[in-house]
Amino acid sequence: MTAALGIVYLVGAGPGDPGLITVRGRDLLRNADVVVYDRLANRHLLNLAPRRAERIDAGKSPGHHALRQEEINTLLVDRARAGKRVVRLKGGDPFVFGRGAEEWAACHDAGVPCLVVPGVSSALAAPLSAGIAVTQRGVARSFAVITAQTGIGESQAPHDFAALAKLDTLVVLMGRSEMAEWSHALINAGKPAGTPVACIAHATTPRQRIVVAPLREIASAADAAEIASPMVAIVGEVAANANAQALRELLPLAGRRVLLAAADDTNQRLANALQRWGAIPVSSPLIRIDDPDNPELFRIAMESIEEYDTIVFTSRHAVSAFFKQLAVMRRDARALADCRIAAIGIGTAGALRRRGIRADLVPEDSTAGGMADALLADQTDLPKRVLHPRSNIASGVLADRLRAAGVQVDDPIAYVTIPRPSSTEAREIDWTGDDAAILCSPSAARAFAESPLASQDMVIVAFGRITASAARAAGLSVSIVANEPTPAGVVDALTQHWSCAGVTA
Repeated sequence: MTAALGIVYLVGAGPGDPGLITVRGRDLLRNADVVVYDRLANRHLLNLAPRRAERIDAGKSPGHHALRQEEINTLLVDRARAGKRVVRLKGGDPFVFGRGAEEWAACHDAGVPCLVVPGVSSALAAPLSAGIAVTQRGVARSFAVITAQTGIGESQAPHDFAALAKLDTLVVLMGRSEMAEWSHALINAGKPAGTPVACIAHATTPRQRIVVAPLREIASAADAAEIASPMVAIVGEVAANANAQALRELLPLAGRRVLLAAADDTNQRLANALQRWGAIPVSSPLIRIDDPDNPELFRIAMESIEEYDTIVFTSRHAVSAFFKQLAVMRRDARALADCRIAAIGIGTAGALRRRGIRADLVPEDSTAGGMADALLADQTDLPKRVLHPRSNIASGVLADRLRAAGVQVDDPIAYVTIPRPSSTEAREIDWTGDDAAILCSPSAARAFAESPLASQDMVIVAFGRITASAARAAGLSVSIVANEPTPAGVVDALTQHWSCAGVTA
């Protein structure tokens, strides 16, 4: 029996901001077996794919191709023939100078189903992000999109610059390396040398930079400003409206690099919040959350869940592990009907709420000692038997305090926290005091202190005083303690810190 035939989806990733991918593209990523991604596809989008999904770098940069185009075509066909759902994630729109048509043709010729999911092209998104309307009323009635690169070995005719020079607005993609050539060609073809040109690098991302100059000077102006690709150039009177302080540059964390050292899912939540305020998140998970090697004690405790009058959750990872095991047992939240539910921290309480459970007890002191104090506060109503699903590196303070008061406590290991090495991307960055690192837990703080990143000059942000204490005990200098350990709390804390420091964001 032959394997079921898979399918290839050519998905436009948008111009750079991960929030600009289409809903259809997002949903396909969440169900992908294989993701083949380009250099210009935002790496944060890869986190949408299942952990089991194969991720393949097919990026191309000047002078370097991870895979040749023929290899990419073969890869897509082979994976689909193996019965896989393949998402080919391409920057911008798949068919706007993206060689998506060649990949579609390769699949079609091989008899492999291939569907195209349009994306937001940088040709339109870049000028929009700079406040430029390519067809502004009364200024421009037409625009054309060209690429300054025709491709090696292709027998394409050169651009008709005489015709292009007559257009109101010209959008040039992939034009950074040959900017002097095409700008001079337009002038020689009759375009006025004083025509405004706006160059937009890293459009729609927190790294966005804009340079505006006359056509005759734009190449040297871009060089002086060290504008690098990816870049989009807009040639025409509409380019005079470019706002160098547009959109993200007005946001309080614009351009700030922020290292995220927590587990993948936590990093994603933080990244989403930080990007909304202009920061550049760099995910380098220094810990990984996994199932315990021997889950037997946890399973036995869960099978006797009706015997507990109180269940204490000290992290959202404990909540996830608990409900995962509950699902394995073919049970749901009704199993908790007769239990008092206690949670440490608003993040843990929020994880419970998302599963339809409102915690009965969330102490103001978000520590194990604070939870023990809250549970033991009323000596006439002490818990009799407590279930405390925990990490393999939990301190034991909570269980010890409760046992000393005569409470029976079962604290099986529900999940394990495993150190991970820092990412290559994070290690290659020259971090400065204008950047920050966010440590969300004591384990992340200890892992950070033992990594090469600890020697960098960064503002250290700790989630709560327990994490701050662990960081300081590990030799780190903590500048900010986010008393509200949530993404919004971190944004507020960073904004306040840099505002008080007198540094303009």
